[in-house]
Amino acid sequence: MATGGAAGPEEVGLAMYSEENLRIIMAEASRLHMKVAAHALSREGISSCIDAGIHTIEHGADIPVEKIAAMKAKGITLVPTLWVYKVLAESKGIVDEYMSRKAFDIVQQQKVTFRHALKSGIRIALGTDAGSPNFGPHPRVFGEMYVMNEYGMDASEVARAATIVPAEVLGIDACKGSIEEGKDGDVLLLSGNPLCDLHIFETGLEAVYQQGRLVPPAL
Repeated sequence: MATGGAAGPEEVGLAMYSEENLRIIMAEASRLHMKVAAHALSREGISSCIDAGIHTIEHGADIPVEKIAAMKAKGITLVPTLWVYKVLAESKGIVDEYMSRKAFDIVQQQKVTFRHALKSGIRIALGTDAGSPNFGPHPRVFGEMYVMNEYGMDASEVARAATIVPAEVLGIDACKGSIEEGKDGDVLLLSGNPLCDLHIFETGLEAVYQQGRLVPPAL
């Protein structure tokens, strides 16, 4: 939690850790063969995370333009979680006012930052920010896909951001993320081409295979 967030009463504000502390976290994680993800929304917090070499920046609302090249050079991945903030920003009267107010400001930053990230070629992975308010048990992957596309990401890149890129980020791409010989055989069968219409992922799902076995439909 490298900065404040939208769901709490605190302002997004300053970095919650010094760069020295972030480097110590990275060193300890490396010793334990673990990766580090940082919730980071504010410019100062994101900059400190990039300088420390954090593996993934979650949300990344206000990435300084001058830090984007460093982020790309270090192989740091952006997990933007656009939909969760868009919904919160549109939830005035449903959630506490401070949440919708902060989320609105974050959305304005994300629209700009996401375009810069796309243009620069930073690696982007789809994530949903599990546990956020006003979403039921879990935010939907479909919602994130639609907003990524709305903000300028091509449908084919959205599909990659939801499959092979997260597998690469998590270090499990030898068995997950794409359909190739020797991999686990996790396959969706769809009624149409999602690269023409991303909604097919949601509306056209016909069958799911996990590790090569058909998953029975949910009752």
